[in-house]
Formats: sequence, C-alpha cells, structure tokens
Amino acid sequence: MKAKPDYKDLTITDEAFQNYVRNHNKLTLECLEGESLTPELVVITKNPENMQDEMTLCALAVPFNEKEEKRNILFQVGKKFYDDRQFVMAVILASECWCAKRHKDGDWKDVQPRHDPLRAEAILVAGVGLPGNQKQRMVITTPIRRDEKNNMVIDGESEEVTEADFFLISHFWRGYLSQVKQQ
Repeated sequence: MKAKPDYKDLTITDEAFQNYVRNHNKLTLECLEGESLTPELVVITKNPENMQDEMTLCALAVPFNEKEEKRNILFQVGKKFYDDRQFVMAVILASECWCAKRHKDGDWKDVQPRHDPLRAEAILVAGVGLPGNQKQRMVITTPIRRDEKNNMVIDGESEEVTEADFFLISHFWRGYLSQVKQQ
C-alpha cells in the first residue's frame, strides 16, 4: 500500500520558487518581440502520483487591461485548477505594465501608474507561492521602451524584489480556495 504524501512533499522550497520566477523572467525577455506581450500565467503544480513538479502555461488572450477584467480571469483560472484537482504550489504572472516610482508621501501617491505622466513602461514577472508563505513572493520588473516601429526593446537592468506583495495574483488563489470552501 502506497503511503500518503507528507504535506512538505507537496510544496516547493523557497530557492526552487525563486528559480522558477527568475527562469520565467529570463524566458519572457528572451522571447520579447513585437508591439505587445500577451499576458501569461504559469501555474506550478505537484503531481501526487509521482511527486514531480509540473508547469502549465496559460496565455491570457482575453481583455486584460482593466482591474476587474484581470481579477475575474485570474479568479476563473484558479477555480479551473481546483476543479481539475490540481495541487497548486505557486503562480507566476508575466505581463506588460506601467511603473511609477514616486514617493508614497508625494503629490501623486494616489494616482495609478498608468495615469502618472512620469510613468515608465516595463515587463513584469511576479510570482506568489501558497497563501501565507511570505518568502515565496517575488516581483521582477524590466524597463522597456518603444523603437521607431513601436516594438518593445529592453531599456535597462531588471529589478528584483523578494517578499513583495502582488495583490493581483491573490485573485487566482481566491478562485482556487473558493472551491475548497464549497467542498
């Protein structure tokens, strides 16, 4: 009789999590071409049969500009992974974004980056592990600019922040865990 896996066997280490996020950032930047980047979600799961990590890439080829659109699609994808009985260990989102680096006490503190006249365009790769694990949170932003044909061009070094909150991915987890509550 096969023993049930220990909970620790169904998680990934902090180092493995960071490697997944860094590697996806590298892949995203290597594949960068054209005028836009289709947002994508990488969902890292554990196969309980063989205890191997598995990755699913979900291209978010849907309207993904407004916060309600983003929240809804991530919630629905989270529900789908639970419905498919996938044991999710981490989620990584890659997308274009606007960045604003103004001081939080300044005149523009309540302005969304996309409305900030000093905003900068960037590629964002953000990862979040299981809810409650503060160490498995990472955001990497890479500045980009547009060339004469409006194609994206890397315009500086990537900036990595660990243990950072990234609230958008929480909607994936809300969808996933909403199904747990219904069981």
